[in-house]
Amino acid sequence: MSDTGKRATAMSDAVELTVGEAESGDRIDAILARHTGIARSRLVASEVSVDGSAARLKDRVAAGAVVRASVDAPVAARPQPAEIAFGVAYEDSDIVVVDKPAGLAVHAPNASGAAAGAYLVNGLLARYPEIADLAEDGARERPGIVHRLDRDTSGLLVVARTRAALVGLRSAVASRALDREYAAVAGGTVESPAGEIDAPIGRRPGSRTFAVRADGRAARTRYAVAARWDRPSLSALRVWLDTGRTHQIRVHLCAIGHPVLGDRTYRGSAVLGARRQFLHSHRLGFDHPCSGERVEAESALPADLAEVLAAAGEPDSGAVPAGWLRTRGCGG
Repeated sequence: MSDTGKRATAMSDAVELTVGEAESGDRIDAILARHTGIARSRLVASEVSVDGSAARLKDRVAAGAVVRASVDAPVAARPQPAEIAFGVAYEDSDIVVVDKPAGLAVHAPNASGAAAGAYLVNGLLARYPEIADLAEDGARERPGIVHRLDRDTSGLLVVARTRAALVGLRSAVASRALDREYAAVAGGTVESPAGEIDAPIGRRPGSRTFAVRADGRAARTRYAVAARWDRPSLSALRVWLDTGRTHQIRVHLCAIGHPVLGDRTYRGSAVLGARRQFLHSHRLGFDHPCSGERVEAESALPADLAEVLAAAGEPDSGAVPAGWLRTRGCGG
């Protein structure tokens, strides 16, 4: 299923797909790359047709068009171990709760780029080599990984170290049983003390960014205001994900007129020296996929975000949650 919710099917190297509304006007090669997970620069396709007529990869297509092509999939490259710095909030023989620094992508965008570059997965393989056995066809670039954080979002995510844990964590993600709380500072005064944003998210045509779109995938975000500042006008928010769409918190807060501080992609201002989006995966809670015991992990704000809060000074109302500024550990 693509980001637009349209179905793509493949038999051997034959691909057939229906162009979604969010993809209308895109080039065929860009659409094929998106649906197959093959990097556009590595995509090789023949017998390309649109609604039964011969077409070229550079042709642009409209929504509803049926694209068929024979695609040569490159041999999936496995990521290689590398010394990458990251924190650990909790670990046992089945799982590890990683505390990811900002500026580090979790894994390559697709299998063709998995072996190159410095990603969290490379560091995980160096520290926990057993996760290499969890690599699967179609997902070789992300062994053991069941959910992600944006490159410039810091904080907690859980990774499987065993097959049993991988199955259990996937089930938890699918059933929305991961309790994920984020620390965020948004621009402007969020008037309501708490709220819910229930709005579908889809990719902007011809862009790597996302927006609230009627043809997008269901997405729901909940938030509560912890503190407010008048000058500059800012709001500290506790945010919970009920779904896990790409850029979800950033897109939803932008959609209600309160973009995340420092998020230049989604119209966030860079006051108080914010050098990246003020978004941190602060708390993660779930039932252990093997033992069933509860695991709760917390991560204090990294130094760059703590410095932004220090520059803001004392809030004019409310208070910054104490857990943002100190680590309370975790247990299971």
